[in-house]
Amino acid sequence: MTEPDFTQFELPTGIVKREREEGDGYESDSYYDEQGRKVPDTFQDYENSFQSDYDHSEDGDCTGEYCFEESRRRRGRNYTLDDMTPTVRDPLCSSDSDLAYLWPVYVSNFRCVERVKLLKSIRTYFYSKGLHVRWHYRPEGGEFDDLQVTIGIYDILVYFVSQYDASLAVKRCHRDVYRGYTMNVFPGRVPLYFDQKRSVLVWKKNRGVAYSEQFFERNLAKVEPKPKISCTVKFDIVRGAIEFATREDMSRAMAGTKRFKWTPAPDTFQKQRFLEKDLLPEIERHLASNPNALRLDLNDKFAQKLCKDIRRPREHRPFRNSKWERFGKQKQYILQMLQQGRKPVCPYSDARRKDVFYSMVRKVKKRVAKAQAKAAKKEQRSQRYTATS
Repeated sequence: MTEPDFTQFELPTGIVKREREEGDGYESDSYYDEQGRKVPDTFQDYENSFQSDYDHSEDGDCTGEYCFEESRRRRGRNYTLDDMTPTVRDPLCSSDSDLAYLWPVYVSNFRCVERVKLLKSIRTYFYSKGLHVRWHYRPEGGEFDDLQVTIGIYDILVYFVSQYDASLAVKRCHRDVYRGYTMNVFPGRVPLYFDQKRSVLVWKKNRGVAYSEQFFERNLAKVEPKPKISCTVKFDIVRGAIEFATREDMSRAMAGTKRFKWTPAPDTFQKQRFLEKDLLPEIERHLASNPNALRLDLNDKFAQKLCKDIRRPREHRPFRNSKWERFGKQKQYILQMLQQGRKPVCPYSDARRKDVFYSMVRKVKKRVAKAQAKAAKKEQRSQRYTATS
């Protein structure tokens, strides 16, 4: 069963170089321009501000760095109603509206089965991380939008009420696997670029389409030892781009699989498909027709729970009756029919689903035959050993 391509876009220009830091296993995420000058970090000093909020030196429960690490992993942050009202303007936003008081992140590969539930799914996911989402926006119209709606995988801008919340979302949620897809989470106003020294373009050697980023990652997961990946993006129906943690990981991946073709990544290769500035005119038109879109709803159940410090862990199985569960039940049914010597009956009338079902029947038959042959060989070896002894 295949899924269509959903990431066709043109890539902006510009490249930023990175240097390696010792002790973390990853090359540095500090960014430099072509003249070697360091690019200012848009999320500055959040660790220090976070740590100061959770120091408890009097009762000795947790102090200093230990408190920061434990609290960041478990709790996110404590909200009040004042925190829900942003007052700090982002100088990188050129809008004169209240949009400049919110802080966006770019999220790609976000899985949502039903489009009408997209906002609720976004807020539920980030609520499980202890973060309040004020608003979201995604470009609509055109072939790309139709593809995203069809397959239920979206690229979106998610807006938070503070710089700290946005930075924490990037650090916590980038590379998080949600509903079977590995998400990319980057700043929504600052372009990030692939490091050319540890990035490659990749596509299949044989003819065919690579349907998602997961196709590349699942194949590279078979390489031993497994290479560390920092980011994977597919920007047309065939080619993808992968940034590895180190150049050694890149070399090991390229040598470990023969299924792909590799070429060096270009020196102008942006990770985000779009930034806020690319969509600002249509965002402002949308806000003009929906003036209350950025305001806090006092009846918002997620905001109320966060203010009361109520946390709910994200479900590992976020929706029931998924296609994977359905496939599992069908395989179980097929195996049961084969064990009873009966022919599996397809429950579908649709031609495409019939093809998928009977393809599954053939795969199950092959696995059963392989298991039987393996068991027969094992029995023969056991009999020979018994006869010789």
